[in-house]
Amino acid sequence: MATQTLNLKSSRLDLRMTDEQKRQIERAADISGASVSQWSVMHLMEAARRDIAEHESMILSEKSFDAFLEALESAPDPRFAEFVAEPASWKF
Repeated sequence: MATQTLNLKSSRLDLRMTDEQKRQIERAADISGASVSQWSVMHLMEAARRDIAEHESMILSEKSFDAFLEALESAPDPRFAEFVAEPASWKF
């Protein structure tokens, strides 16, 4: 299983950083018993997942959620039908 995982790791990511940043990353990796590469990938993936989740999700208060549902369930503005009936400006 470990060999299969290693074979899948074919991409690289090169980073530029200060000497102090590198020392701190090396120290954190050493403290956790991981290689710098393992530690870096683990923490980069945690940050990536968090940033993606924040970008792709929306948290609403109960009041805002109720207003959102009401807007979805209500009849559309009559002007919307007129807008949809007009030819798109980008069509030639």
